[in-house]
Amino acid sequence: MVENGQGEGKPNRLSASVDNLSQRFYFSEQNRNFTTQYCNIYTSRLVAMRDSLLQAAKRAWGNDINYCKLMELKTGITSCIIGTLFKRMSARPNILQEISDEYNLIPLPPRTKYADDSDELVAEDETQRISLTGNINVTKSVTGVIVALLGKELDGGKFYVNEMVSAGLPKQIPRPFIHNDKYICIVSGLNLGSSHQGFLTMQLFIDFITGRLTEGQEDRKMCSQIVQIVIAGNSAAQQNSSTSETNKANSKKFSSRSSANTLEGIKALDEILTQLCSCIPVDIMPGEFDPSNHIMPQQPLHPCMFPKGFQFSSLKSVTNPYEFSVDGVRFLGTSGQNIDDIYRYSYFEDRLEICEQCLRWGHISPTAPDTLACYPYYEKDPFILESCPHVYFVGNQPEFSCKKITGDQEQEVLLVNVPSFNQKHSCVLVNTRTLDCKPISFDLYENL
Repeated sequence: MVENGQGEGKPNRLSASVDNLSQRFYFSEQNRNFTTQYCNIYTSRLVAMRDSLLQAAKRAWGNDINYCKLMELKTGITSCIIGTLFKRMSARPNILQEISDEYNLIPLPPRTKYADDSDELVAEDETQRISLTGNINVTKSVTGVIVALLGKELDGGKFYVNEMVSAGLPKQIPRPFIHNDKYICIVSGLNLGSSHQGFLTMQLFIDFITGRLTEGQEDRKMCSQIVQIVIAGNSAAQQNSSTSETNKANSKKFSSRSSANTLEGIKALDEILTQLCSCIPVDIMPGEFDPSNHIMPQQPLHPCMFPKGFQFSSLKSVTNPYEFSVDGVRFLGTSGQNIDDIYRYSYFEDRLEICEQCLRWGHISPTAPDTLACYPYYEKDPFILESCPHVYFVGNQPEFSCKKITGDQEQEVLLVNVPSFNQKHSCVLVNTRTLDCKPISFDLYENL
């Protein structure tokens, strides 16, 4: 392997200890079984999170709460129940839409949101399910979230909710004291192989990382403090899937052209990784449009796609989601599918709020497997948060945004939405010492 060297003209870069903590997201030959039912993942999720929900309920409502399972509810008696939320949505896409497309029927107008004011919630445990009413925000709830509810069963068979609590932020390993500023560079949505990719802005990004674009002592110092790059998905271009008559008639030609664009994008990505890995470690995650498995968790991109890049030991292909630590600072990130899916099936508008809710729900991707495809796990749900990260980042978002949140046990988490580079021409730098975050723009027309 070619080691990561500094080379002539490259900054005297700091180094950091990086550990991959994503073992639970990898498939193995022993557990690769697609014949099991998806109901098992909800059962294992509920069983795994019940204790933390019960503790959260006792903190909120006192130790003397009347906790019971759904089958033990008595009409009119105030009780605490713990269950999985399921959302009935009238606007949810269904198989009839696909049939309409296939038989050239008039399609329904496209929607960016499938949530509706007529949506209803039900709670389910191992014994039964019950419809919910009362003090509960249906529009900002999604299927798959485990919650504790305080209320009582009504004569009509519904459960009237007085209050609701979620698991909250899990315990957090204390953040180590770090003497020097070190930066993690996170970039997403390179979209290589598309007809409108910006080669010049991409080269500016490479020159910035490698130190060829720096001017002055401060720029050179900051460049030398970037110790790791994380590419958070969608490195290859998205291919259109239009169903117009022209495309259907020329589906063979369209498929060939799409494959050629993807191949060109992967070749371009290999060249870019070669330049970057010659001077800095790079971790690359798969995304929605990359040549990887579609279901979550996505497995690492195969090394054979990057024959030049993988000549460097500094290149690592990792999973999506991806959890890792840098000098003891824990990062957790996804390529954006989990946040995009919750955005579509709720009234959330602020994507940072969705990120925060995922952490407070105690689950990275609650809508899987209902509206987000995932592996049919049987015994354990790997998306449950067992420990709280210090940084939670999400790639391929419309805009850059960040904020810090705190938990009941003094947890502190930096939330970061990383924009698509192809759209915003920017990357994000996270300071592991201070948890400060800033975008770096390479947009040539930004100041014109």
